[in-house]
Amino acid sequence: MLESEFYSIVKTKLKKEGYDCVRIETGTTEKGVPDVFVQGNGYDFWCELKSEKAKASNKEKVKVHFRSGQLAWALRYANAHDNHKCTLTIVQCLDCVLIIPMTKENIFLIEDNYVPLSICRVLYTNEYAYMEALGATMRKTINQSIIDSL
Repeated sequence: MLESEFYSIVKTKLKKEGYDCVRIETGTTEKGVPDVFVQGNGYDFWCELKSEKAKASNKEKVKVHFRSGQLAWALRYANAHDNHKCTLTIVQCLDCVLIIPMTKENIFLIEDNYVPLSICRVLYTNEYAYMEALGATMRKTINQSIIDSL
């Protein structure tokens, strides 16, 4: 699935949960700015969407193709908010969806674009069924004291 198709699904689901999504055109912004700004239900946050052609099951780490500047931008954002806010990277893999809170601690665990599954919320489901879980997980992730006191 293309990232644009994945965005459409995420946007539709988040809209049903009371969030508004604004897609950011990266050609007109600085390097590393996430794809989507999300606001609603008293929260606002940035999301980076990724679509990977790999399975994450039975692995300790999964390769996520971050573009130049994306990890640096996420780190600057977390630092600017004393780690009380972070971007979320949502990765669609062939067998699951990963939600990665891009806290300072988590960013430093990413080596050569390999993300340890231990820092991800993993939604293992098939086809589009995971999108139902995505809305609830996003709400829980955000409400969980912004990922357990980011």
